[in-house]
Amino acid sequence: MKLCKTDIKIIISLLENGAELIDGYCEKAWEQNKARLMRNMSKKLRRKFEKQLN
Repeated sequence: MKLCKTDIKIIISLLENGAELIDGYCEKAWEQNKARLMRNMSKKLRRKFEKQLN
């Protein structure tokens, strides 16, 4: 299965939105860690996506 550009953009936005929701509603350290992991994964995907376009 191949992922198109739109799929990757949607995945990145879902990860970022999920991290924002976790930051807004969750207070425990392990929950905040999940938000951090989601932000890191979205950054990683964005870098790979931009590198692939160039």
